[in-house]
Amino acid sequence: MLNTLFYGSDQLLSDKWNDWMMNSESSPCAVCGNPGCVDTGMRPTSPYKQGYKFALFQCVSCQSMNTQPSPSDADLSKYYDSGEYYSTKEATQGGVRKLGWLDRLRRYARRCCVKYYWGTQPQTMSTLDHAIATFGKNRFGWPPDSLTGSRMLDVGCGDGTFIQEANEVGWDAIGLETSSVAVANAKKLGIQVVQGELTDDCFESQSFDVIRIWSVLEHVRDPIATLNKAHNLLRPGGWLVVQVPNAKSTIAKLLGERWSGWDVPVHLTHFNKKSLELAATSTGFDMATVHNASTGTLSSSIAYGGSSAGRIIVVFVDKLIDAMGQGDCIVLFARRPLQ
Repeated sequence: MLNTLFYGSDQLLSDKWNDWMMNSESSPCAVCGNPGCVDTGMRPTSPYKQGYKFALFQCVSCQSMNTQPSPSDADLSKYYDSGEYYSTKEATQGGVRKLGWLDRLRRYARRCCVKYYWGTQPQTMSTLDHAIATFGKNRFGWPPDSLTGSRMLDVGCGDGTFIQEANEVGWDAIGLETSSVAVANAKKLGIQVVQGELTDDCFESQSFDVIRIWSVLEHVRDPIATLNKAHNLLRPGGWLVVQVPNAKSTIAKLLGERWSGWDVPVHLTHFNKKSLELAATSTGFDMATVHNASTGTLSSSIAYGGSSAGRIIVVFVDKLIDAMGQGDCIVLFARRPLQ
């Protein structure tokens, strides 16, 4: 199915690619607007269109990269609504979680992390659950230390699993998602999810204490407009939590074109610490902290990473990489100023 999903047929995609290659012209940087983007020479293969490669251009100023040729919005919508994208796989099952033992363990670990780190009040947890939460912190995420408030927006929420878990520990959380499939199934589960993008006028200004943009900013056409809208929707003092793949991570450098974090062509912009901080500060946020954290791109980049044994080994390798401060993703905490 995915072989014809993006452009309808092999011939149509081939024609689009060939036309672009003959008239190649890099787009301006989506982060800083600099027109000077140069071809890196890297041609990662799309996991969605077998055999097709896409080019990575790098900004000479902020060093972020962009994917060329860039798919149209209609092409991306076809894919996100296919039900085959990882964040909507559970949603397409209509709420029935047909997961293997390792996926069930992963879900339990994430639930422990949400309960321990995101709870609005101290949570009663067993010693084992506490240990699981601590171990899984980098993979599943955590909030800023001084987080306050109760209203949260989770952007790109998929089937709304995080929203469900956050609401269980005291949040009034709502989701925003572009996939109609994910939205429909989230609603079947009683999870409040609005269909749209952050730049749409879905919510009133200053209506959230926290906006979580997890594995989403790299997908959007205009990350600066997205962060400007987040700034508008946050109350003064509200927190922005962003996670993106780190294009300058050790794993990305070692694996090159084989790194799964490129995820072309659905990842449109490829950030590094410098460019992500620039995006936040240029849209009016006060920077708090930036962290490296591995979320598993290594397991999907190597041959044995999909097996149960391989995934377990990668978890421990990721912990070692994180201890060295070289994780495959970037987690940024920033705040809308009080004044």
